[in-house]
Amino acid sequence: EEPCILECPLDVLAKEILGMILQYGKIDPSTIYKIIKKAYPYRKLSLNDFIKLLNYLVKNGLICWDLKERKLKLGSMFFKIWRFNLNSNFKTWWMKSFSEFFTTIGERSSFQVKYGNQVIGDVDSHYVYRFLRVGDIFRLSGKNWKVVEIDDSLMKISVIPSTQDEAEIPIWRSGGIRRPTKLSKTMGYLLSKLTLGSKVSYENIIIHEDACKALENLVKEIKSRKVKLPDEKTMIVERSGNECTFLYWMGQNVAETLAHILLYLISTKYTLNVQVKVSHIGFSVKVNDVDPIKILMSIDPGEVEELVTKSLQRSPLYYYTLKELQLSFGKVGRIDTGDDVISEEATKQVLMQYMDIESTKELIRKIRNGEIKVVVLNGTESPLSTYVKKMPPIRPWIKDSTLLIIQTLEHIALTADELSEILEIPRKTIEHKLKELRKPGNIDRVTCFIDVDIAEWRWVLLRNIREIFMSSEYNTSFEPIDLDETFILYVKPLNESSYYTLYFTAREILNNINDFTSRIPSDEVYELRVLPLDNILRTFAPKYFYVAKKAVPYIALNGVTYLQIIRGYR
Repeated sequence: EEPCILECPLDVLAKEILGMILQYGKIDPSTIYKIIKKAYPYRKLSLNDFIKLLNYLVKNGLICWDLKERKLKLGSMFFKIWRFNLNSNFKTWWMKSFSEFFTTIGERSSFQVKYGNQVIGDVDSHYVYRFLRVGDIFRLSGKNWKVVEIDDSLMKISVIPSTQDEAEIPIWRSGGIRRPTKLSKTMGYLLSKLTLGSKVSYENIIIHEDACKALENLVKEIKSRKVKLPDEKTMIVERSGNECTFLYWMGQNVAETLAHILLYLISTKYTLNVQVKVSHIGFSVKVNDVDPIKILMSIDPGEVEELVTKSLQRSPLYYYTLKELQLSFGKVGRIDTGDDVISEEATKQVLMQYMDIESTKELIRKIRNGEIKVVVLNGTESPLSTYVKKMPPIRPWIKDSTLLIIQTLEHIALTADELSEILEIPRKTIEHKLKELRKPGNIDRVTCFIDVDIAEWRWVLLRNIREIFMSSEYNTSFEPIDLDETFILYVKPLNESSYYTLYFTAREILNNINDFTSRIPSDEVYELRVLPLDNILRTFAPKYFYVAKKAVPYIALNGVTYLQIIRGYR
């Protein structure tokens, strides 16, 4: 296995600079640069990058200039972070013991868990970034808690008590040792040989006795079930329910790269409700109503680098690395657009340690040109697939209640009160998030209609609006009594100041929804009003905001139904 040597790790360089200043008191930056350039990992370090790093350390107060001698010295922030006398009663997440400065492997950071002003305990940060999301239930200090908010800038988790019996104990779980492509292919070659008749013995394999027995049992199961194994020219995809497992002897980093790309494409184009699991023998994608196989086949090898870089914006690996690096640069607050030194370094390190862009490009190229055949097996689960599914899940890094609301609204329409009760999140928080989710640009966009039986707003995922319209549970809110009564539709397009007026009847909509939709003058409607010709009822005319064009026919029917019921048709 070839060693992975990070090129110019700037977090280590920042500490080296601080260490030299600590040693000499004051030092000329040119002296630091000459010394650093002699180290192999920094042989390509440019003077511009070095100066940019120095300026950033000065900005954060870790170092400062002695203007008389034109030398660098320690800044006030250095001893605020690395302290000789660390008082645990007043300690924040970024305060460290001075001894920690001398290692690049510091204490594992943790999130403080709070219920109101009460401190419940601490949870390992890697566990939080990798697994924990808003709405999850976990057990701490003898009780079950539901996550309401995750604040990674203050390293705090807000929770409320949960009445659910089942809860996960927050124990950090590793994905195991990262295995490269070379090892993965060797394992595949060995397993193929054994299933074809080669004997498992100490003579031909250097192996522990227990491992030998486990391997024999695996080979027997593969033979008895006639499991089709992946090989150099075949990728096996096992589809079971809403989860697809892609099996190929690709190695951990290639699998991580492909899984991240699919996670990114699905979470930005379809839904945030998706998760992946990664192993050296493949990866799985779990998502409803989306075909990961088609998405994989559509990836252009030339876009791999751009896609995987973009995917890091929703990767827990990236945010965990970001948090691990920031203290080395003296950054203790929220990372923003002015902190590109840290964000670029985190991106670089994640790509180098966890991804393999070039091998992924080559794999996709072979799949697209037919050198590697993709065989899809439905309703099966081989021992290899079972192994992949046991890996820890990776979900998009979402810190608020967005994903939880989306998951709860799937194929159902709920009021804000119902969502608040189900999710145990305050109604105001729910309403604020729903109003944000109804705006254009959200993949999991929502819209709302009036439940005519209870005169309350129900929220629904935009992609489910037709399903809700046709369902027996909600169809009474879309069933006008008089189909031939004429109404006025006021349409105010997004980013326009004037209204467009349309006269219509419910029958016109029901006869041809597509034709009615084509009459709407804009793809995005900021305000939609349904008005009767009767002036007395106009004060009751409902207003709908941020309505997508495809939802307008159903919303118009809802408005007509509501007004006719108010008039006393029912």
